[in-house]
Amino acid sequence: MLATGSLSDRGFTLIEALVVIAITALLAGLMFPRLQGVVTGQEFRTARSQLILGVREARALAIRSGSPASFRIGGSGRDFSIGNNAGRDLPSSVRLRIAKQSNMVTFYADGTSDGGRIALRGRDQQQEFIVFPTTGLIVEAQR
Repeated sequence: MLATGSLSDRGFTLIEALVVIAITALLAGLMFPRLQGVVTGQEFRTARSQLILGVREARALAIRSGSPASFRIGGSGRDFSIGNNAGRDLPSSVRLRIAKQSNMVTFYADGTSDGGRIALRGRDQQQEFIVFPTTGLIVEAQR
């Protein structure tokens, strides 16, 4: 059986297809920056958690082993190591920095440390932490 109607009633014209593609490209262009912001925010939160856990792990290692253990930031600020263990990479959009010459915080067997301020910087966010010398605990610095 033959289809009824003219040839122009079937399918899409080239102009209609180009309009749909243009609208799709426009929507994608508007949404990409928002998605990038979500990804960057998640990377910052991940790095924040890794930092806090890393400092706590270094303190626990010193207490458990009965000898000093260090939390050391790599030269690029994109990684850190605990004691003699291999470095742990952070997401590429964040950097760590310790506000002291040695670029590390040392923890002792009694849980104390030599203290320091650690800055975590992302593309759109930054946060500072204090490692207290008397307790070795890490807390978020008040702004």
